Amino acid sequence: MDDELIEQRFELVDDRLDHYGERLDKLEGEDKHAEGMRLNWIVVALFAIELALGAWQVWWVMRHA
Repeated sequence: MDDELIEQRFELVDDRLDHYGERLDKLEGEDKHAEGMRLNWIVVALFAIELALGAWQVWWVMRHA
């Protein structure tokens, strides 16, 4: 094989590896964003439960006072 052909193949492989690395970085970023959004919804749900329990406690005290 010609040295130039071998060098072109190495460049092609290097370009592919760079492309795959960029894709992995993008996917990891999207995964972290999705995880953050999930945690935000968990916090909102826990706050809503706490609010409902607080309202029930106030109602219970007012009803049985």
